[in-house]
Amino acid sequence: MDGPLSDAEFVQLLGLLRRYCAHDLDQWEAWRTTTPYGEAHIMISNGSPPDAERDLFHDIDRAFRRLTWRPDEDQDSSRPDIHG
Repeated sequence: MDGPLSDAEFVQLLGLLRRYCAHDLDQWEAWRTTTPYGEAHIMISNGSPPDAERDLFHDIDRAFRRLTWRPDEDQDSSRPDIHG
């Protein structure tokens, strides 16, 4: 597979990351992968880096809920803004 993630793949990625962190992450993970633009580094840990503001981090739980929202699960029939 190549190219950017589809919307469905992005939602799946968020779901798998949430599950990994809940069930498989011990203290931290440090990964790297090669991209056409050089190496990308991925860090996951149970704690935030020293002096890091909490607002620096995107809440993937919130994003996952917004991206998987269904009209029949809410009394309000308007779809929420996924970026808010």
